Amino acid sequence: MRNVLIAAILVFGAAALTAQVTVSHAIALHGEPKYGPDFTHFDYVNPDAPKGGTLRYHSIGTFDSFNRYAQRGDTPAGSETIYDSLMVSSDDEIDSLYPLIAEKIEYPADYSYVIFTINPAARFQDGRPIRAKDVVFTVQKFLEEGVEFIQTYIPGTTGKVIDELTVRFDIPDGDREKIMYIASFPILPPQYWENRDFSEPTTDVPLGSGAYTISDYNMGQYVVYKRIEDYWALDLPVNRGRLNFDFIRYDYYRDENVALEAFKAGEYDFYLESIAKNWATLHSGPNYDQGYIIKEEVPHEIPANMQAFVFNTRRPFFSDRRVRQALNLALDFQWMNTNLFYGQYTRTRSYFQNTEYEAKGIPSAEELEILEPIRDKIPEEVFTEEYNPPVTDGSGNIRPQIREALKILKEAGWEIREVAAPEKSLEDQEGDSYKEEDTEEPGFLGKIWRGIKSFFSAIFSWILGLFGGDSAGGVRRLVNVETGEPMEFELINYSPSTERVIIPLQQNLERMGITLNIRTIDPTQYLNRLRDRDFDMISQGFAANAIPGSGLLLRWHSDYIDSTYNQAGVKDDAVDYLLEGIVDNQNDLDALLYWGRALDRVLTWNHYVIPQWHLSKFRISYWNKFSRPDTRPKYALGIDTWWIDTEKAATLPDRFQQE
Repeated sequence: MRNVLIAAILVFGAAALTAQVTVSHAIALHGEPKYGPDFTHFDYVNPDAPKGGTLRYHSIGTFDSFNRYAQRGDTPAGSETIYDSLMVSSDDEIDSLYPLIAEKIEYPADYSYVIFTINPAARFQDGRPIRAKDVVFTVQKFLEEGVEFIQTYIPGTTGKVIDELTVRFDIPDGDREKIMYIASFPILPPQYWENRDFSEPTTDVPLGSGAYTISDYNMGQYVVYKRIEDYWALDLPVNRGRLNFDFIRYDYYRDENVALEAFKAGEYDFYLESIAKNWATLHSGPNYDQGYIIKEEVPHEIPANMQAFVFNTRRPFFSDRRVRQALNLALDFQWMNTNLFYGQYTRTRSYFQNTEYEAKGIPSAEELEILEPIRDKIPEEVFTEEYNPPVTDGSGNIRPQIREALKILKEAGWEIREVAAPEKSLEDQEGDSYKEEDTEEPGFLGKIWRGIKSFFSAIFSWILGLFGGDSAGGVRRLVNVETGEPMEFELINYSPSTERVIIPLQQNLERMGITLNIRTIDPTQYLNRLRDRDFDMISQGFAANAIPGSGLLLRWHSDYIDSTYNQAGVKDDAVDYLLEGIVDNQNDLDALLYWGRALDRVLTWNHYVIPQWHLSKFRISYWNKFSRPDTRPKYALGIDTWWIDTEKAATLPDRFQQE
């Protein structure tokens, strides 16, 4: 009888859990959405903002396809505006979604399924109604022909039409983040895509579901988006005060410096600066002086990306943590910040930078409980030290760091050896620092003096050789003790303007006897090599993590080793364990805090990247033809809430005024 009673309690308890179904206008990853069901617009917009005019941007590189979800090809900037999703996020809170195509969402406490109710007014760009079957078609298309990580992130997800306006998705290993992921899918029109291969690029302008369509373009040179005149959702609460421009144009440039000069001449309207030197030295001139161009720094509270030099740990010499640790010592941030960045940046030290999940100090008792089961699989420093990137005195003298790096590399099976020096060209010979200006045959004392100089020069060269310099018999290089192969690798890059921040790293590695080759390639080739993980190192990084969630699986978990997001190619049981703990504790914010910090410690101490730097402000210049709301969104610049101010535009030179 007692066993029957227990069984009954368990059955009724499970039924009660299943019965806990949330029906809402919105969903938040954690906590409650900021805006209630009766909200009329976001707080950071002007709901009465005027519509009209053209916003002109620039982009670097080129494009050759209009299918942004293809598995190859390079699509133009702004192509995300072609499609709408079921729900859309706000910019003054983290991870909350509100109604767009779907007007209602329903899900159980275990997140094993989600039901969306479609807004009856929803339309594709050709006027055809958006219905439940179109949503099922979209998700199925992504699962069958989309990039591989989608299939691995929501495997076994199935869609079912309940009625014309109601669709259900069952998620076998569901969690709230996966529900939000499905809610964010761009909805595809079957009338365009059902007979096309979604995985392939296209040069046809696709039919969409969003506010904008492509109205004009020259492939690889410019693209113009036009707002749909009868766009059905323009007055929805999520869109009021947004989508204020009739046209959005992107002009393409091959070089960032040329692009900046074009901006200053009035070829386009807005410039977001990412290069400290340019901000300090180039954003000036007559148009700035006369107030035609506004230069502004806008502080923000956005969690910082882990921008970094990323090791491809699938490469044999980067699979050793000690090698990665040693190479981290070659980046002299303090010198670079003073001499290259005008003191504008802060060194990044966490994958959760500027959030409460950033690991500081030594692990707490709660973290230790999480970390103990994997103690033998993670660096010992996780338990004993706070992670911080190496710090120098900023003078450019990094000999202490080089000595430490060479010691670590020796333990990893690498040592400095003399190898044959490359044959010098006549140009190189003429540029030698030590050469005799007197070509006459020296006398007896001259020969003695030359011998003394030669002796001390050899000693000096030998000392320099310890730090990667030349020796009398050749070049001293770091080589693998077993194979004799020197350490030489390539960093691929697509922007010539970033080479100036790579060169100091290259020079310091050279002092360690390591050869870093910098190869600048076009953006399309770069994207293809990134997708194929055909690189040794890249200057890229990982998007900010405001809150740890299942999306981290795509970046770090072994099951997603082929994901483009897993740039470092990490496949590690300890990391998997921590990620799975994060997924399992999504509904326990207290526990999630410690799981997130534990993951941060393990990732940073494994040295998968050489962290770069961040800036908690936007550096922007723009032609003085815009107005914007008094309130700016907390987590975005909010340029999509700006509008053309005709009075301001009228004060600009005639050729710069907005039509």
